[in-house]
Amino acid sequence: MRRWWEKNNKPFVALLAAGAALAMSTLIDASSSTQVEQFGPLVVPRTGHAAIALADGRVLITGGRDGAGTILAIAEIFDPATETSTAVGALVTARVSHTATLLPNGRVLIAGGISATGSLSTAEIFDPANPGAAFRVLSATMGAARAGHTATLLKDGTVLIAGGDVAGTAEIFDPTTETFSSTLLTMAAPRIGHTATLFSNDSVLLAGGNTDSMELFTPADQKFTLDSQVMSAVHTGQEAISLSDTRLFFFGGDALNTIEEFNPSADTLTVDGTMDAPASSTTLLANGKILVLRPDLAGLYEPDAVAPNPAFTAFDETSVPGTSILLRSGQTATELPGDKTILVAGGANAQSQLSQSTAVFNPARIWTDKDDYVPTDPVVLSGSGWKANENVYLYAVDSQTEAWTYGSTVAADANGAFSVNPYFIVQMAQLGAKFSVTAVGAQSAMQADVEFTDAGNFTYSPSTQSLTIAAGSNASFNQSITDPKNNDALTASPVVTGTGGNPLPASWVSTTPSSLSFSASSSDQTSSWAVKVAVPANVAGIYTGNIKASATVVPPGTKTPGQGQGTDMTITVPAGPATKLALSGSTTNLTAGSTRVLTATIQDANGNTVFSGPDSTLSVTFAKTSGTGTVTGLGSSMAVAGVATLTVTGGQPGSVTITASATGSGGALAAGTGNPIAFNVVAGAASKLALSGAT
Repeated sequence: MRRWWEKNNKPFVALLAAGAALAMSTLIDASSSTQVEQFGPLVVPRTGHAAIALADGRVLITGGRDGAGTILAIAEIFDPATETSTAVGALVTARVSHTATLLPNGRVLIAGGISATGSLSTAEIFDPANPGAAFRVLSATMGAARAGHTATLLKDGTVLIAGGDVAGTAEIFDPTTETFSSTLLTMAAPRIGHTATLFSNDSVLLAGGNTDSMELFTPADQKFTLDSQVMSAVHTGQEAISLSDTRLFFFGGDALNTIEEFNPSADTLTVDGTMDAPASSTTLLANGKILVLRPDLAGLYEPDAVAPNPAFTAFDETSVPGTSILLRSGQTATELPGDKTILVAGGANAQSQLSQSTAVFNPARIWTDKDDYVPTDPVVLSGSGWKANENVYLYAVDSQTEAWTYGSTVAADANGAFSVNPYFIVQMAQLGAKFSVTAVGAQSAMQADVEFTDAGNFTYSPSTQSLTIAAGSNASFNQSITDPKNNDALTASPVVTGTGGNPLPASWVSTTPSSLSFSASSSDQTSSWAVKVAVPANVAGIYTGNIKASATVVPPGTKTPGQGQGTDMTITVPAGPATKLALSGSTTNLTAGSTRVLTATIQDANGNTVFSGPDSTLSVTFAKTSGTGTVTGLGSSMAVAGVATLTVTGGQPGSVTITASATGSGGALAAGTGNPIAFNVVAGAASKLALSGAT
């Protein structure tokens, strides 16, 4: 048991609520939907970044710092449909402590932050509909350099940008003109590291930020009014969670890590309790509960808990399998618009090691009383984590008819739980079928899915396996496979599938023996084979894949298990020593005053990117080596995972040749593909007419 918080100076113990305990008890010999799922890695490990959900359901991730503390420019987009994150260009200016705001036109405003030279007044626009255009710097700048500020989208589509400067100013950004208000607004108090909460009347409450005060911004008169209430102490970096216009929670940000509740209508502020350590993120879930993450703890805070029920329920690997991959600091936790799951990206673990993984947490869960049914068995379906008293729509499909059947609606109780007994009766005609059940919350739009069969699935150990293998070499691990009870005699053969953005080729993987035999049995049976991964020469990279077993029944039997989850494999093949430097970028004409991104890639002798080791973070120099034209912005850029980018701006018209150079552990790198790169700088379109002569 862990003490998580205190109320009225008495310790509260984080115990599992009765509903959660019931859910755990039914997991024995049952199938359950997954609440925590690990997806593909980030392009670059990062902490202190910004993440914003786009209109199409993807998530844009920008800026932050890498493991060396370097401020990042590389941006990426996580796509829930493919469960992968892909690079999408680079910020023109690397930044951290900035804001990212989704605008009504679908574009994203990146504003302020800190660069290598200090706080920024610049802003950039990213258009997801035109990702090839990369990030575009606005010609207009903010009236003040800002970091640790807030950016709040108002009802009229403008953005209130507040604080983050010593003077305590604010300004309005207009997306239609891409300009900032000409006159700075004066806040009631300077704030850095504060929160901004938008209410339904379009007013914005600013709280904390090196102060204990709060103030309200009203768009109609663009005035800031100091609230008579003050927080329990000076707060900086707290989280604000709004349940309604009358309930606003503040988490942490002070020495005591308080939880405070503010009622704007009654203008009352109360301390609900204290946490025993700072939360790294708090996120409002679609069921009304709050997901709390720390490097050492994850769990749910229940704002409406009434004693003796605990306000906080801590996760562990038994109650919520996969909890350990949620434990971080400096991460982002972003609600995905579609199924209301939470994307947890980046951050660092308790040992301050950056995490490259992405994970998704699903607040809702459904499970069955068995994972294997026989004809005439009733299927008992239960659920938890749904919105209190909402209707939950249930749909089932079986692998034989591949049609939605057994559609029904069940009402969740006041705790967000339900149980349907029976949901349906398994029919004789469904012998050997696999069932998939989907539950969707009518009000919350949350979704959970569970699969079960009348034959069960193979299960595997280990569930994950990571190997580092040199090119031209091989390595092996043992995979145990369990055939669930009540199946007929069968033969299991390996099925290898490449996954993620860099799929592991199936041809690299083999097993000894090549197949396994299982007899008909009323109890589970376990056997194993050696999985060998042989990497060919002249390759490098991080490859991901999965190995599982496919069952072939031995006649006259008919009953076989499903393939199950298998073992997820991550195979790291280090590149050879850095020997050359490739250079890429557009070679079309560059208009004077326009920008262009150049990308230098550190490669080994076989053209593989040197993505790890000392030579993956070299300083790359971009220099003009010939030509009559000019560009600005040339200089050095630190490579991240073997890639360095630099943005240049066209100057005087004429030809330009740019060479990238770097020195690795083995000496100066040779010029690789595309290095040097050549293009012409051309004058822009005629816009004015000058006149000269004797006066």
